[in-house]
Amino acid sequence: MNCRLLRFFKYYAHAAHLIHHLRHSLIFTKHPQLYTTLENFALCLVKLQHEPGFLVALMNPDYHGVPITSYPHIYKFTEEEPKRPYVKPVHFWFNCALLYRNAIMAVSRIILIRGLGDIPGLSVDECLVGLSNRPSNWAPQVLQFMAPQVLDHYLREKRHIHSCPKFEAVNEVLADERIGPVLRDEVSDQSEIEQVVEIMINRFTISVQRQTLFLCLLWQMEYDRVVENKKTSSKFVSVVRKVLLRFQKSFKTEHSSVLMDYAVSQIKASCSVDEITGKFILSGTQFETQMKLTFSVLERFIWLFMFIRNEHVLYGLVRGEFDIRDDPIRMRIIHYILFESPGFSSRLEDWKKLDFPGRYWEADDYYLKQVRYLNKNPEYFEYEYYLLLNNEPVDPPTQLALPMYYENEMVRLLPVLEYALDRLIEAEQTDLLIKILDHFGMLFRLDQVPLNTLYNILFVYFGSPTLHNSKLIRSLSLSLLDLSQQQLSPEFENFLLSPKNSDLCTPLGPSDGFLGYFESLEAFKLYILGLMDRIGVVLSRSPCGLDLKPGLPEIHYREIPNPVLLVLTECIVETLAWWCISQESKDRIPSPLTGIDTSKAFDSIKNDLAISISRWKHDLTSRASYCMLVQIWLYMVLEVSKLPTVDRRSHNIFKNAKCIPTTYFHVTGIFANSLPIDLMTTPYIKYLANIVFTCKELKVSSTTRAILSLKTMLEDVDNISQDHYMSNWDFDPASDSSKSFKTSDIFENYVHNLREGTQNLPNAYSTLLHSILHYGGQRAFSMLSETIKSLANGTAEILDYPDLTKLYTTNNEPFIPNSDSDIFSPRTRCSSINTDAPDFLTHNKIHSDIQLLYICSTIAPVLYRLESIPNIFSEIIESLFTLVLQISNTLPPLKQQENSSTIAFEIVVDFFYFSKSKFSMSKFEWKSLEYIFIQLPINVKNRFRNLVYG
Repeated sequence: MNCRLLRFFKYYAHAAHLIHHLRHSLIFTKHPQLYTTLENFALCLVKLQHEPGFLVALMNPDYHGVPITSYPHIYKFTEEEPKRPYVKPVHFWFNCALLYRNAIMAVSRIILIRGLGDIPGLSVDECLVGLSNRPSNWAPQVLQFMAPQVLDHYLREKRHIHSCPKFEAVNEVLADERIGPVLRDEVSDQSEIEQVVEIMINRFTISVQRQTLFLCLLWQMEYDRVVENKKTSSKFVSVVRKVLLRFQKSFKTEHSSVLMDYAVSQIKASCSVDEITGKFILSGTQFETQMKLTFSVLERFIWLFMFIRNEHVLYGLVRGEFDIRDDPIRMRIIHYILFESPGFSSRLEDWKKLDFPGRYWEADDYYLKQVRYLNKNPEYFEYEYYLLLNNEPVDPPTQLALPMYYENEMVRLLPVLEYALDRLIEAEQTDLLIKILDHFGMLFRLDQVPLNTLYNILFVYFGSPTLHNSKLIRSLSLSLLDLSQQQLSPEFENFLLSPKNSDLCTPLGPSDGFLGYFESLEAFKLYILGLMDRIGVVLSRSPCGLDLKPGLPEIHYREIPNPVLLVLTECIVETLAWWCISQESKDRIPSPLTGIDTSKAFDSIKNDLAISISRWKHDLTSRASYCMLVQIWLYMVLEVSKLPTVDRRSHNIFKNAKCIPTTYFHVTGIFANSLPIDLMTTPYIKYLANIVFTCKELKVSSTTRAILSLKTMLEDVDNISQDHYMSNWDFDPASDSSKSFKTSDIFENYVHNLREGTQNLPNAYSTLLHSILHYGGQRAFSMLSETIKSLANGTAEILDYPDLTKLYTTNNEPFIPNSDSDIFSPRTRCSSINTDAPDFLTHNKIHSDIQLLYICSTIAPVLYRLESIPNIFSEIIESLFTLVLQISNTLPPLKQQENSSTIAFEIVVDFFYFSKSKFSMSKFEWKSLEYIFIQLPINVKNRFRNLVYG
């Protein structure tokens, strides 16, 4: 198995189902070396998953859409082996704890980044339950960053009682009259030793708990030898090896995890207890002596006897089950195995000296370096190293060694090290993270998808205070990214390559965040325009293109072969990095774990934890909504959309633009949905309230029209105009041929307005909003539903964003700020317009039918997307009908006059009937609107009677 080109599987058509190829191999493989390779391959393969299709694949373990590994129905058993029939697994995917925990985090990441998609009937609960037959406990700091659906699952799931072998159980085995003497080398009769070996095999291989007990027994015996300064005999290792070889290979990570728990318990048991606090005193001479003894035993177990593997020990310490934020014991052990261990340090030094290249497909001597490394640091998979070291016979003999073309212990460590990075970010171990990233920078060059790895980390943990550190962001980026293979902006590269303790420029102020790394606001705007153009050029396939950096790898060797996705990912990484850096000088959002005693039973704190996490996410959303880069981006997109073409050519910013305004709408839609929803999508959708309440184009009402009835036609037929029901979009009460702007321009196609020179802010914003919703998923529509509901309930909040209504007048006459200020000064923000606001703005109520029609127009073009999410459709329709009630009781033509209406209101009526024709009664019960319907004026009731009761 060669995983050198594993990155090609990421965008493979059947990538989500590749795990089916490994399912049977992981369970039925008996070759230790092959299993180790397959386990590492599966770990990397799950890490590559990025689409909701992976969740679908996990829901169908018997998938046959692509060829899978042939069923091993023919197998020749030896006489010694038990003849157990192969049973195809049905319910669970993984026995290996590392694999199923990694899969859980992959599922959570996919849901966070991509959402569940429009996949009907997808059950996250069933998907998670099917990963393993053993429940996995998660610490509160890990749950904090999980996707809401995954978090909800583990808050509801019954907690598994963690069990670590007790010292009494270990001593009981040692006191056994047959097992104890053999393990202590007190028996010389070979036949008796063989009998005891069979007894131990039968006793310790029947369950995972018995296997971990046996390893803890070995640990205790080796600990005693270290204390007594005794050497371990080869006979002891030979006896132990016969038992260990019978253990199921997929449980090795769990063995290491429990063994580390036992070691931590052993350290605590030898420490004194503070009489006041009741906590262990984890400092002083006694503590340091105990830690040195533990390190000595650990060094023997990993590098001398090779009972456990280094990467498994790292996983066992950070697996996510315990709160390690304030756990000095586990942190010390992590530091030892990565930085202080003689066995690992010598191997890492040899690996660095050979200078393994990151672009291994270009290296002709990669295999030669691999051979040189393995000749000096050979690898063993069947616990035989100590016996070979002492020239002792290996019984039973090892299986045939397979060639190793690419893999070695450093390669296997990398995916586990990346798993550990996530857990250390959650544990807020900033200093340790920086040290790991700087120390293992060369190792991260072998990451199959380094850009995506950085993107995933920044996306999932963008709200973590751990990442709000410029030094950590710099170390993280430089460790994972090879700048010679990425087309990053000069500004971001300058930040990464600048000395760690210096500033690129003089900060403009302690709260400027982004601006502290740019010379001026205008330079920052040019940077944002550069981001837009980088995406827009490849999106529109513009012939002018961008200047590519020399030396970039060939397109088929790049991590992301799709040029649009590659540029988009690079821009997202830069944006998220700038966001994290901008938070460094700001006050930290209170942690949801503050005030929660995580040492208590989880069931007793989970309700408080859920409430606290929800509050923290709300605070994070509020802060993210006011990200300066996001505000300026919106300002620039809407500014260029309203800017006349002639003025654009001489504009100090947009004269450098490489794309047309419509391209920037598409760019924003894709870009917003590639960022965390709190950062751009949420505030841009919430900005609908700003548009509705502040744009004067929406504050007018349309022309009043009589509603024709049979009685009217018979009594007054001569007075009915010939064009009474012509669709002429005559919204304006008075006709003025000299008027360049009409209310109907709000609802025109943006390209039409651009061509006619009638651009306006409401039209530009609705075009932008539709772009976001077109590329968005269920979460975006859920946010739109919440926004419309807040408008209906009168609880909508005006975002404190730049007042875009002052950019250009209705006739596209530019608004010029004072020379000593800019558009982002407090006097021009939306909050300032409330000083002389009318009553409807004070009470957050709409007052015109044009406002109502505009809100409906945000839904109409994307109705087809709501067919798969009827619950959100129901919420939106109910909110819109509530707005109909408000307008009906406000406008005189609807409230006071019989058989009269307005042009805009009639279009709203048509919208409701059109919506009903598109959705079956099974998806939405229209009669549920009856409680609103009965409050409508009689005139309006007649318009909606068939909608509710028809």
